[in-house]
Amino acid sequence: MTPSPEHGRRPQSRPSVDEEAGSRAVLTHLSVVMQTDLAHPWSLAKLAEIAHLSPSRLRQLFVEIFGMPPIEWLTLQRVRAMARTISATDATIRQAAAEVGWRNQAHAAKQFRKLTGRSPTEYRAAYRDRGVRACPWCGHVC
Repeated sequence: MTPSPEHGRRPQSRPSVDEEAGSRAVLTHLSVVMQTDLAHPWSLAKLAEIAHLSPSRLRQLFVEIFGMPPIEWLTLQRVRAMARTISATDATIRQAAAEVGWRNQAHAAKQFRKLTGRSPTEYRAAYRDRGVRACPWCGHVC
């Protein structure tokens, strides 16, 4: 008799309701910490340390709960904050990028375009010149 490929493997256990709730609470806290200081140079290692998890486990949980890895989620939050700033203030694109933690304006513009489909300058012009009162992408009322 040939052993099945499953032979010798421990069955995978599903997380308990308490474990899942605990994971959600940890990630909710972590997301608030990141949102509170978008300009901080966050790294996966630092985030994992704060959450008391390994970087790989943090990444796995973040994908399960938020649908994307932590640094990708952080990038999305930075772009949203930058969109609010450039649509509602006279801050320069460089200032708006720096406020959310990007010192390199070209990198900021690349990330912004990737997520919104427009450069920061095009984005600002579209919502200012047309008199749009609310940004349809981030919901910020101008």
